[in-house]
Amino acid sequence: MMAMNRLTGSIPSCFGNMSSPPDFIDLSHNLLSIVKPERLKRLQHVKLSNNNLGGQISPSIFNSSFLTYLYLDGNKFTGHVLDFQPTNEIYLVVLDISDNQFSGILPTRMGNFSNLQAIDLSRNHFDGPLPRDLCKLDNLEYLGLSENNLSGSVPSCFNPSSIKHVHLSKNQLNGPLTEAFYNSSSLVTLDIADNNLMGPISNWIGNLSALSVLILRDNQFAGDLPTQLCLLEHLTILDVSRNQLSDVLCNRFTRLEDQCLGKRF
Repeated sequence: MMAMNRLTGSIPSCFGNMSSPPDFIDLSHNLLSIVKPERLKRLQHVKLSNNNLGGQISPSIFNSSFLTYLYLDGNKFTGHVLDFQPTNEIYLVVLDISDNQFSGILPTRMGNFSNLQAIDLSRNHFDGPLPRDLCKLDNLEYLGLSENNLSGSVPSCFNPSSIKHVHLSKNQLNGPLTEAFYNSSSLVTLDIADNNLMGPISNWIGNLSALSVLILRDNQFAGDLPTQLCLLEHLTILDVSRNQLSDVLCNRFTRLEDQCLGKRF
């Protein structure tokens, strides 16, 4: 563990070539500028967050039977993750490449990431649609894709029962939600603000019994707020501003700080 120092220069490739490499390496919050992450793929837990690392990443890093946790967030990596498509199942549980300069469309064969529990690709330059292979990630608990240029609709098949936090804000997603999140009863946070999503808010919102944070701000949702919202006993934050909603909220949000009866959005 060498985080939060002022280390500069490169990460020695010998870290990954040891006869008995460490399981865990943390070089985050330094001033490192040169690394080839694929040389560290024999480690289980690699954390290089918040350095000055850049360049492209070889897809070979995903062909590892060791690497389980990979944090490359807060750097200057570039390239297309479409090139990252592995040919076999990979073992990553956490993949965080947020706050970089990656671009292009997302991998279409994301089903090969079947062990993933958390994936954060936010604050990059990704574009194109959300791949339907997201629906195959049955173990996913956290999905972060905010602040990109993603477009198209949210796949209706995306409703993993294990998902807890979804962040899709500040993209160009459009269309109705249809049945996305329909069976996601473990969902705690749903942030889809600042998109072009439209249509009514479906009655199945009442199925999300664990929901605490619901942010639908700055979309094109229309119609009445469904009374099923009143079934969400854990709801503490609700933001439906800057939409085309036209009716009243029910007056049974006892856990909300503001009583919104009669307020128009």
